[in-house]
Amino acid sequence: MATQDAPGARDAILFSLFCLFPAERLLERAAGPVRVGGRPLDILILLIERAGEVVSHRDLTARVWQHVTVDPGSLRFHVAALRRLLGDGETSLRFVTNILGRGYCFVASVSRATLPEIPESRR
Repeated sequence: MATQDAPGARDAILFSLFCLFPAERLLERAAGPVRVGGRPLDILILLIERAGEVVSHRDLTARVWQHVTVDPGSLRFHVAALRRLLGDGETSLRFVTNILGRGYCFVASVSRATLPEIPESRR
């Protein structure tokens, strides 16, 4: 594993079969990139940053739709898209739970790592 100061090192967040690189706005599964839209990715990053905590609807909308007033249905729509993308609820895997009237919580186990840069030829 690379060290924090190593050239080309990338901070990663690992959960289940996924690897999230927040600075690169990249989600991978089984060493391949996952196509995820900007808003679901923003939601995922915030929920993982605060894994195990309830993130209020207000905090999510303020971060994902900065300075824009949105219908609460938009947040539900994008969380649902994120859940489908992650396979949330398939088999026994759970990632995002809804805390009724309060917000959402990322409930999967999360670990952090610093990984080496992937050479351009292998992307």
